[in-house]
Amino acid sequence: MLARLLFKIRFARLLLVCIGIFSVGVNAQTELKPSPINVSVMVPVEKGTPFWGDFESFMTAVAKDLNMQLTFFRFPLEKTNRFSFIRRFTELTKQSDKPDYIVSVFKVGVEPQLVKLAEQAKIGFVSVNAALSKELYKQIGHPQQHSRYWLAHVAHDNVKAGQQLVDLLVNQAMNYTLPGEQINILGITGPSHSYVAKQRQQGLVEGVKKYKNVNLLEVVHSDWESKKAVKQASLFLKQPDPVDIVWTASDSIAAGVYMAQKTLNKDSAPLIVGGFDWSETSFELLDKGYNYYSLGGHFMDGGWALILLYDHFFGYDIVRKRKGIYNTELSSIDAVNQQQIHTWIRERKWDSVEFTKFTQTHNPDILKNGYKFELAMHHALPVIVKEKKQSGL
Repeated sequence: MLARLLFKIRFARLLLVCIGIFSVGVNAQTELKPSPINVSVMVPVEKGTPFWGDFESFMTAVAKDLNMQLTFFRFPLEKTNRFSFIRRFTELTKQSDKPDYIVSVFKVGVEPQLVKLAEQAKIGFVSVNAALSKELYKQIGHPQQHSRYWLAHVAHDNVKAGQQLVDLLVNQAMNYTLPGEQINILGITGPSHSYVAKQRQQGLVEGVKKYKNVNLLEVVHSDWESKKAVKQASLFLKQPDPVDIVWTASDSIAAGVYMAQKTLNKDSAPLIVGGFDWSETSFELLDKGYNYYSLGGHFMDGGWALILLYDHFFGYDIVRKRKGIYNTELSSIDAVNQQQIHTWIRERKWDSVEFTKFTQTHNPDILKNGYKFELAMHHALPVIVKEKKQSGL
């Protein structure tokens, strides 16, 4: 269905060029598709999760500007394993009313199957949220290299992000220790089946190796919620050896650490904690005065995926020189900048953004110079996606 539709659109564009009325940036192109572009979105959690709530909200704002109809498919916590995921993905590709495109995370161990299913169903597919390893790229190639329908991949580098958080926390800890004094760090990562958790953990381990005076006590697996993290953090905070830093894989896990500290009546001791997501939980921790740091901004990845799909729908090249890989970068919030960023997220400032300007279809500058996925937030939201050469892949 998608292949036939793309042929008709490309033929229509060619016809417009031939009669001299086609030009990039005019609205004539959108008239080729008066009905919405249907996109199914696979979200690996149930509704109401802080990070994925922002993920869906941002996608919805982008979709509204681009005349896209989104359908979200969510999973209860107990059914987020790869078997349930591949089963639902299979059902989606085989239903009678197929979507034009799919946006989905990759699940560890079933990435080749997801690519194959999209190819068999002839449905364009963009993967998001977790950077892929070099080994996996060797196995399945780059987007559109071996599979015509795996169109692109949009994600931050979790290994790099894990290292980034280590650097941030260690630099803060040095303000409370003597030069060369040992700094003890505890790692609490996500579920063992999570690709994101594994990569962030790898970044933690590699990041600690750079520092001679930093001792990694242990790395334990949690889920993405606070309850289990309370028990795990309590075991270590009770020990006589001090814990200076707790590196966590999410804001919710970090909240569990502070709960444990309070339960043990140790909340007066300096404890530096870091996590990911820029969720509402991170702002609550900072409002309470905790020495907390969160890396985030990647909830926008799904929205950027829609930009790529929109251009693909209208026949533009979204692979170009980047092999279909769009690496995003995370920024940090702390006590200094949290109010500015919190206001921007809480008030959904992205609703006022004209996202058509991010597309090749409507912006000649993007067509000429490539995508620049960034937003201005009170005059200065850090760059979320940088056009840079992919090395080592």
